[in-house]
Amino acid sequence: MNKNKIHPMTIIRHVIQLIAFLLIPGLFASTLNALKSLMTMIVTGTFSLSSFVTIIVLLCITMIPTLLFGRFFCGFFCSFGAMQDLLWEISKRTLKIRKKLPQSVDEGLKYVKWIVLLGLFVIWILQIDYANDPWTVFAKYTSLSGWKDGSSFLTWGGFTLIAIMIASLLSERVFCRFLCPLGAIYSLLAGARFFKFVKPHEQCGKCHLCSNQCAMQIDLSDDYVTSGECIECMRCIESCPRHNIQAQPDKRVMTAASVTAIAGLYYVGTVLPTNTSTITTTQVSTKSYTNGTYTGSG
Repeated sequence: MNKNKIHPMTIIRHVIQLIAFLLIPGLFASTLNALKSLMTMIVTGTFSLSSFVTIIVLLCITMIPTLLFGRFFCGFFCSFGAMQDLLWEISKRTLKIRKKLPQSVDEGLKYVKWIVLLGLFVIWILQIDYANDPWTVFAKYTSLSGWKDGSSFLTWGGFTLIAIMIASLLSERVFCRFLCPLGAIYSLLAGARFFKFVKPHEQCGKCHLCSNQCAMQIDLSDDYVTSGECIECMRCIESCPRHNIQAQPDKRVMTAASVTAIAGLYYVGTVLPTNTSTITTTQVSTKSYTNGTYTGSG
């Protein structure tokens, strides 16, 4: 396998990341703010149908695909993730830092993002103003107009963003792995995703290239990649010299979808006709009749 050859999927992913960065750089911040608005609406009881629909639609844009197909948002569309990928590539080519944390330490630190999410929930419930958070500052400076004023870097969010950027030079996808509050939710949803990566162990060698190439430092020694931490970047598939890793739909989901389809067909074929109203038609003849009794059938 030529290590210098760029896999087509890598090119496709980076192109999508660039387009997403240019067109929807603030989607991460918007999704988190939608979650905040929903929590605030529930706590304060200030329900607005129009606002509720907007919030639900925005959350569904990222959460339903995650539930079905995994964390493609994180791997392909999140501009915050794209920034980390860029910084890590710069680091690999300049600083050449490629050390990984011990697996036990990495697994333990991944629970920190749940603490971050819980902390945000508390802040939202108490309605504490935390203006200029790091993802809002990031979204601001992804547009050229945002650079007219650099004062946002002097806020706590700005300092946190700079710290995340420095950490991203030292460890790959450090924010996604350890700190991302949305990543905590997505990891829970992705556990039941429709597509899973299948890697038959009996056909696997001892190179461990797939695990070593994983941006989220997931142990890929099992036959199925079931971890909700997977961001669907496909690097494990690209790195496998035996082409032993494939994305396949989950059999349980396929079974459920098949049962639902059969039930739907049964409903359409049997239930609906019994509920269909009888249509009576009256035909008026233009023929003249004389007085008398007539017998017919219909």
